[in-house]
Amino acid sequence: MNNTIIKAFTLVTGLVFFLTGCSAIPDDAVLGNAAQQLKLRSIQSRVYETTDKSSVLRNVISTLQDLDFLIESADLGTGTVSARKFAMKGIGNYSNLKITISVQPKSARTMTVRANAEFNNKLLEDPVPYQNFFTALNKSLFLSGKLVE
Repeated sequence: MNNTIIKAFTLVTGLVFFLTGCSAIPDDAVLGNAAQQLKLRSIQSRVYETTDKSSVLRNVISTLQDLDFLIESADLGTGTVSARKFAMKGIGNYSNLKITISVQPKSARTMTVRANAEFNNKLLEDPVPYQNFFTALNKSLFLSGKLVE
């Protein structure tokens, strides 16, 4: 009798998992609105005419530090830098801004820099912080290319 109960339980459990796994999920629920994603990616990305990934990453790190971010990790191999910025807003209330930058070759002569920011653990879609970062990075890349050390 116990063997029959175990078989029936296993069969019912397997059937439940099978049926719930086959439920249809709309593409928009998983991937979001394609037009919105394209707009966000255009806000988050810039292309620079350079082949020196290392130099771009060093400038990204310097720019983030200039903007009062604390560097959490940096990896030349993957071309990523993660940083965080905290700000107090009254007693016991703070904001948390996390940013991850990736630097990847786009072509033989260009690099794509993409920033992805979260404010209090929610995706930041406001273009102003991205524009501020890229304006500072543009200046840093310009100065590093023009100055002789």
